Amino acid sequence: MDIVYDMNAQKWCFENGYRIYPIVNEGGYKLVIEYKGQKRTGQLVYSRDEWVDGVWKLYSQIYAKQKA
Repeated sequence: MDIVYDMNAQKWCFENGYRIYPIVNEGGYKLVIEYKGQKRTGQLVYSRDEWVDGVWKLYSQIYAKQKA
């Protein structure tokens, strides 16, 4: 997975109430997006090596959507 580790996107997300983190799921990890106390769990299951890139991709997507 080609991913850009965009620290500005992550910083913006943190400052605006977003947190993304993995939870252990059968067969791998799912990502949780928490926004101002509300949590949503994604449907994709990531491997131990993939979830970190998934987190960064989501931060970048949220940032791009909100800044558009």
